[in-house]
Amino acid sequence: YKGQAVPAAAPTAPAADPAAKPAAPAAKPAAPAAATVAKKPATDKVEQSKAEQPSTKTEGVLNVRFGDEVTFVFDDEDTLSGPPMKVTVKGTIFHGSDAEVSSFSKKFKDPEMAVKTNFLMAEALFEMAKEHRKLKQTDTAKEEIDHGKRILEEAMRDYPDTTLVGQGEFLLANLAQELENYQEAIGRYSHVINSWPESEYAARSQFKKAICMEKMEQYEQACEEYVKVTYIYPESNLVADSTVRLGNYYYKKEAYKVAGQIFYRFQQRNATHPLAAKSLFLAAQCYYKMKDYKEAVKLFNTIVDEYIDQKDVREEAMYWLADSYFNSNEHMKAYQSFKKLTWDYPEGRWAKIARGRLTEEAFSRIAEEESK
Repeated sequence: YKGQAVPAAAPTAPAADPAAKPAAPAAKPAAPAAATVAKKPATDKVEQSKAEQPSTKTEGVLNVRFGDEVTFVFDDEDTLSGPPMKVTVKGTIFHGSDAEVSSFSKKFKDPEMAVKTNFLMAEALFEMAKEHRKLKQTDTAKEEIDHGKRILEEAMRDYPDTTLVGQGEFLLANLAQELENYQEAIGRYSHVINSWPESEYAARSQFKKAICMEKMEQYEQACEEYVKVTYIYPESNLVADSTVRLGNYYYKKEAYKVAGQIFYRFQQRNATHPLAAKSLFLAAQCYYKMKDYKEAVKLFNTIVDEYIDQKDVREEAMYWLADSYFNSNEHMKAYQSFKKLTWDYPEGRWAKIARGRLTEEAFSRIAEEESK
């Protein structure tokens, strides 16, 4: 049979080779043997309407679909010996093999778009790696990280003149930080700061560089980097976070005067910031620890009066306000503050402690006088 099996409305799929051996040639010229082909559909699906059927009928071509079973029949009427014979072989149209899909394989004329696409793919791989690390699938995470890093480095190498190279360096620094390779991260962040000082990644690199130094317990150097964020990039939204981290450093060092000033200035400049109430509370705590109860009372009162919606901070501030009054020998005000705390937050942790404090002798006398 000289015909060819071709899939209809689909990529060409080769027909399975018939296993039968070709008949031996006759001793004398003979008329060509007749060949018939029977097609058996692989499934009992309803046939497409004529309008849907592609009109690809060609002489010598059999239209088939992937998975169809085709029967090949060869009638040999003039054999070398013996009566005429019929050879029948069945074959199935090959389905094909699974292929690998290459993500973002489109070619771009614009180098910027090409680099941006690669960066997005690398970021996606890094995010996937984070999730796999959480699931303890370290091998998969490592493969994704290596793949993403390779994509970034190749993009930066192939397109060194694009404006996105700074972003690529920042992403590589961020990756090193995630992997706790802090020294490498610091080097890359420094490169971003020096090479692209006007980019949006400069301030972020300065801030993250300081965090890496904190992780390496290089606290003095970290403080210097936080100060740089506040002075070099005063309009950055990272100034607030840098200030708070700077204050925390001095607070842990028990340099309460410096820490108190930092926290207080932060609250004054960022009164509506989510960390404003907490910063003012820490400033008040600094003065409390320095036994400057007058200033502590002033700041604790500000929290109680102005940050009513900040339940957790306000509740704790009310307790330390009462305690500051007590340490200033203003027992009546301390008593009233403890009582107010138990009324405003009856189920709170600090209210339970306040009830215990109210049983002290100084407050018991006040309660007795009130009951008369």
